[in-house]
Amino acid sequence: MFQIKKGTRLQGSLFLLITLSVFCVFYFSFKELFLEKEVVFELAQKADFSKEYKKAERYYLLATKAENKNLKRLSCYYLGLLYKKTNKDTGVKNFKKAENYLKEAAILGLKEAQYELALLYDTGDKVQEDRAAALYWMEQSAAQDFAEAQYALAVWQERGYYGKVDMQKALSLYEKAANKDYEPAVKGLALIYKLGAEGISPDEKKASFWMKKVLKNKKERNM
Repeated sequence: MFQIKKGTRLQGSLFLLITLSVFCVFYFSFKELFLEKEVVFELAQKADFSKEYKKAERYYLLATKAENKNLKRLSCYYLGLLYKKTNKDTGVKNFKKAENYLKEAAILGLKEAQYELALLYDTGDKVQEDRAAALYWMEQSAAQDFAEAQYALAVWQERGYYGKVDMQKALSLYEKAANKDYEPAVKGLALIYKLGAEGISPDEKKASFWMKKVLKNKKERNM
């Protein structure tokens, strides 16, 4: 009867053990690669919230490879914000990367990313100032009915940051943002109607309406 030598069996067992060990090391080191991108994104969000920034960065980077457009742009957006964080302890702060990932999310149509990118180009203290790009992306975001962008554009129009002062356009943008209960816009409208502005006469009735909304929102926050 054919018999396997004891040494051969031992070598075979040892080879199998080494193979399994290598596989386990590989699996536990790279298991994120096998996870669904939705799960990876959730892990990134949890790590980000817990201030585990290096871990969040790793997970967001994996999630940016998602085929799903919405998941991809959200991952790029949050990764961009992560790189933009001013906290020196994040260990990942990189404004050039922030610009790149916010731009990728903005191109994919995410209004929040368009707004953040516009601010980045407008200030120009972390990346090269690009006022034309700032205006373009802020207008894109405002066109998607994003209150923060509508308010920012209103301020730019009121103060003539990007050309001539246009109070009628500013007023229209303030109202759009204020009707979404965006508080800075509500306060801005109340002040404009209280004091008046170029081409806009004071209007106590409208000033009172928006001021009451300010007080109402403040009361609801304190409840």
